[in-house]
Order: sequence, then structure tokens, then C-alpha cells
Amino acid sequence: SDKLNFFTWAFLILVLAVSLLQKNYIGVAATIFLGFCLVIMMQLRAVITRRFFEDLITAYLGYSVIAFLVAAIERLFHITDPMYRTCSTFLNPLYYSYFVTFAAIFCTYRLVVSPRSKAAHSLVLLLNMCGMLFSGGRMPWIGMFAGTLIVLMLCRRYRLFIAFCIGFGVLAAIAIWFPDLEFLAALRLNSINSGYTVRIPYWTMAFDGFEKQPLFGHGMLGILNDSMQQSDWFARFFETWDLGRLFADMKGSGCMLHAHNLLFDALYNFGIIGTLLLGFCMLRYCSAMYRNFSYHSYNPMIALIVGIIVSILINGIVDAEIIGLQTSVFTVLIFAMTGLQEEQIYPEPPVQKSMRELLLRRSKKTQV
Repeated sequence: SDKLNFFTWAFLILVLAVSLLQKNYIGVAATIFLGFCLVIMMQLRAVITRRFFEDLITAYLGYSVIAFLVAAIERLFHITDPMYRTCSTFLNPLYYSYFVTFAAIFCTYRLVVSPRSKAAHSLVLLLNMCGMLFSGGRMPWIGMFAGTLIVLMLCRRYRLFIAFCIGFGVLAAIAIWFPDLEFLAALRLNSINSGYTVRIPYWTMAFDGFEKQPLFGHGMLGILNDSMQQSDWFARFFETWDLGRLFADMKGSGCMLHAHNLLFDALYNFGIIGTLLLGFCMLRYCSAMYRNFSYHSYNPMIALIVGIIVSILINGIVDAEIIGLQTSVFTVLIFAMTGLQEEQIYPEPPVQKSMRELLLRRSKKTQV
């Protein structure tokens, strides 16, 4: 465990040093915050048990129901605006959809390991899918579907796999054949091409910045820091002190939170060396868990972590929700499960006979 953590600390120190050298002070603050999250993850990895992790999942799914209720109420207040996207208890609709993606994968995992609670987890899964619809996310649907199907396929639950495929196929058919339905307006199905075209400037900026600092990058949240320096976002805020418009004006002023692609964002922030080091750390953590479970890919725990990683990578094609203040915490806590080990099955202890039985047996022998 210490060897695994060594490479993580090396990555963190490297990013902190680069952020300081680049005078990227917002990146310095974000790196320190990430450091606290990693400390929590390392501590959890050292003490986590199957029961503890299951309790964390229960709390996560319980909160997902609360988040859905908040999203539903928020949507009711904007019922006249079919394009409205709910944030629920999150800073951004995409952050909520990222949270829902994990919730759906957790529900699928529970359907595999807790067959007696199928009805409850199916209901929670349905509520979270409605929450995803309220959030207006598009790519997160694909990440969610892929993650859930991976869990079922690796766990060899082929009946559930087929049922999920049919359900997802029906939803996809409705979205393709009836894109003009009012309750699908927030998904912006008629503007998918233009929705991804607006990401081209982000990718262009990320690639240009990577060429300037290819080895070590610009530090944590480098794109946000550099784009802020080129805009008058903060200046306009200090003129009005309108906190409600602070984030609303962010995109209009040219500020970019991230590169809208996990790989481009990592290369811009961490460079080639930092990105390779980060990838090596993640691979080491996951391979340690794989070894702990005796190389059984069909184990539900292994299937769960693979489903989560696949969903992150798919969503990372056009977004980088993992960067968010809230979502980074979820991701770090979820990766604490890589400290889990296969539970040992111990033989039952011999049954101790009561003193009365021993005395009766002894008396019978004496009489004989």
C-alpha cells in the first residue's frame, strides 16, 4: 500500500510544483484540495471492508433519491420551459448527471448481489434515470448504459443483460424516432452536431497549450486559469458584486473550466509526464484490487470498478466532469474500493457440548 501511495504523492507534488512555477494559484488551491481527498482515499483503502463499502453504497443510493426529489421539484418550478436542465443539489447539470451515472451502476451491482432487494433497487434505478432526463445530459446516457451493461456482462447475468439491452433499446428508439417530443427537449436531440461543434474551440485551445508545455503542462485547472487571465469575468463581477451572475456569465466571458475531453485536459494540465504518472497510479490501484480478488474478473467488485472506469472514459470523450469540485470527491471515494480484498471463508468452529450433556454421558458410562 505504501508503494502504491508513493507514486500518487509523486504525482501530486509534481502538479503542485508545476502550478506554482506557472503562477497558477487557482491550480495550487485545487491541488491542495485534491491532496486532502487523496488522504481520505488512502485511509479508506487501508481500513475498508465489504460491509463498510456496502454501507457507503446504501448512503449513496439513499442520497440519489433525495437528489431526484429536489430535481423533480426544481423541474416543476420550470415546467413551462421544456429546455430547462435541473442541477438538483449540484453546481452544474452535468455534475448531477455524473452522479446519476454512478448511482445507476451501483443499482445494477446491487441487482446482482442483492436479489432479495430487486424491487427497491429497480425503483431507485428508475428514479435516477428520470433524474438523468431532467439534467438534460446526452453523453452521460451512453456512459451509464455502458457501465451497467459491463457489470452485468462480467457478472454473467445474461438474463438481466438482455432485459437491460431491450429497455435501453426502447429508450434509444423513442429518442431517435421522436426527437421533437416535448419531454425530450432538454436533451437537445435536434442539435447534437452543433452541441459538439462548440467544443472544438476547447479542444483547439487544449492542443495549442499542450504544444507550448508538452512535458509538464500548465498545472491543475490550467485551462481555467489561462482563460480567466484572458477575460474580464472577474472585473465585471467586482463592478456589480452580483454573485448570482458570477457563474452564469462565465462561458459568455470566454472562461473555460476544462477542455471537454479527459485526455486533452490531462495533457494540458499535467503534460506527457504527469499524464503518464497519473495513468500509472490508476492502473496500479486497479491491478492491486484485481490481484486481491485472485484474478477473477467475474467477481461483482471487479465488475463494478470496471463499469465505473468505462463510464468515466466514455463520458470523458466530450466532457471532464471528473474535474468538478463535487464530482472529484465522488470519484476519489469510489476508488477507495480498490483496497478491498477477497473475503476469507473460515471453517465453522466445533460445536461445544454443554456441561449437562457431558455429565449425562459420563454417568451412563459409570452405570454400564
